[in-house]
Amino acid sequence: MVDTQSRHILILEVNLHGHRSIYLDKIVKAKLLLGFIVTVVVSEEYKTHPVINKFIHNYEGQFFVKTLRNIQFKNVLNSKLYDIGREIVLWCVFFNVFRKVHSEKSVDYVFIPYLDYCLNAIGLLGSPFAKVHWGGICMRPSFHYNSYAVIGANSSFQYIKQLLFVKLLNNSSLKGLYSIDELLVDYVNNRLHNLKQNLHYLPDPTELPLTYDPVELRCLYQIPKNAKVILVYGAIDERKGLFNLLDALEVYDELNVWHALIVGQQSEIVCKELSSERWSNLVLKKRIHIINEFVSDVVENQIFYLVDVVWVAYLFHYGMSGVIVRSGMYRKPVLASEEGLIGWYACNKKLGLTVVNKELSSIKVALISLSDTDIAYKLGNNGYSQFSSHTWSNFIEKLQRYTA
Repeated sequence: MVDTQSRHILILEVNLHGHRSIYLDKIVKAKLLLGFIVTVVVSEEYKTHPVINKFIHNYEGQFFVKTLRNIQFKNVLNSKLYDIGREIVLWCVFFNVFRKVHSEKSVDYVFIPYLDYCLNAIGLLGSPFAKVHWGGICMRPSFHYNSYAVIGANSSFQYIKQLLFVKLLNNSSLKGLYSIDELLVDYVNNRLHNLKQNLHYLPDPTELPLTYDPVELRCLYQIPKNAKVILVYGAIDERKGLFNLLDALEVYDELNVWHALIVGQQSEIVCKELSSERWSNLVLKKRIHIINEFVSDVVENQIFYLVDVVWVAYLFHYGMSGVIVRSGMYRKPVLASEEGLIGWYACNKKLGLTVVNKELSSIKVALISLSDTDIAYKLGNNGYSQFSSHTWSNFIEKLQRYTA
């Protein structure tokens, strides 16, 4: 039996915004419960984050935190460097922080919950962690999209990114790479047979659904009991496509039964726009309901239970989404754009309907269709069939197989 108490794991997650704090919480807790010593590196603005404080308080002597200067991290993300340039700079940041931590207490394993920070740079330059075993979760590779008819951003560098990905999988100190994209894993299994043992599918996880009294919930959130509700959830910025949805609700009388529930921290632009006169009719009739904050698990469960449809018709978003998984857990159909993995799931797995964001008439047609309870029920059940196994317990169990 391995003496886990003597083994030291370094976890690099410099950004704890949104779902990344949840990932870090679950992963770190699993390692601590097994007895590992864990050091987490975060940007200094998150050094007092509730997740970090919880572990410091409960695991004194077993959990440690190191910080990066905010300016060091933010300058890279906000720079005008091309993607690969930013990744190389972040590779160097991770290289330096690893050397510092390793010099203070020998590191046995390094894990990066969001490896896309420097995925291509590791393929190009090799591991920044010397010969220490490492692993991570990748979420954004898209070189395989064309093979599955997934609509993605056009890029002349996709072939190069595939070569770098293959090189990364060949890295001698890689213990296990995970992807929340089952199509990527399928692509490697079928076309890169000699590397398939290094890449593993890790279903994007969510909490198990809970049951509530629907009448009480509608009263709690001040939503009429006969209204149809479409949820926009997460980090609420312009890329959510929210303005197109609200324009359709404002313009078409046929959608008068529909209300929008907007839940999540809003960007400055969205906050300003929502306070404008653009949707005065919706505001007057109290058909817009807003929770402008990062909500608790309790609130998240409640809102997914009470809504009828979930909006995932994001702009320029081509990867996977935890929101579509959450929708499936609650048997809620989605309204999606045609692009990316969200669109692919909506179409191929029949989890919802797709719209052309800038064509308000397509949003109208889709919402009218989803007003039919039989159609909505069938699509929602398809979502549950697809994602019901995407639990945190399954996530952690799979993650443990190929990590330290």
